[in-house]
Amino acid sequence: MRVDWVAGWRGIRKQPVWLLNHTAQSVTYLRRQLYAYASTDEGIDEYQTASNAFADGIAASSVIEPGGRLQIDDYSMSFDGDFVSNRRVILLIDGARSEWFTSISKLGGYLWDEALHGLHALKKVKDL
Repeated sequence: MRVDWVAGWRGIRKQPVWLLNHTAQSVTYLRRQLYAYASTDEGIDEYQTASNAFADGIAASSVIEPGGRLQIDDYSMSFDGDFVSNRRVILLIDGARSEWFTSISKLGGYLWDEALHGLHALKKVKDL
């Protein structure tokens, strides 16, 4: 079972954030949550947000078929300093809700793991 989170990370423009379904079954996106923080000259900046398929206006298209993708947000990592973004999504898979997590880090303006090229695997945290 593999579901990925794709976040654009180049430039100052916002990039789409996609959920990619690399499984053999349908996956339904229900909810997302973001907690991010960055180092600045003045200290630490924090940012939090949460939303769901209905509030995002994508509830009618929130089922992601095998091999499919769904844009659930847009994103910019234009900040040049150290930055960590922790993202959680709630998915419905085979009739069961579960929470999934990924963390995206930058150090000195560069992705911590550049080999990912914006592709970050979601890890299952728990069943709900």
